[in-house]
Amino acid sequence: MARRPGGGPPVAVKRISEPRFPLPFELGPGDRMIQAIPFEGPLLLTARVDGDGNATSREPGDLLGSLADPVDPGASGITLRLDQKL
Repeated sequence: MARRPGGGPPVAVKRISEPRFPLPFELGPGDRMIQAIPFEGPLLLTARVDGDGNATSREPGDLLGSLADPVDPGASGITLRLDQKL
């Protein structure tokens, strides 16, 4: 998921069924939640492995990870570690 540092709704999200790790990923304009919102940076990236498959819930055992610093669209070589457990 990509959000603007100031908050607000996600700019872009991607759902990946049955992920295998390590997992290469890309987020782009086609992953925008609202097509009218420009896909511009900087963006904060977060990821979650959701145990129940419902993206709106957070349950014990879900895995989370986020980058400490925002990135610009087109950035490469990013490693996002799922290092937190609910």
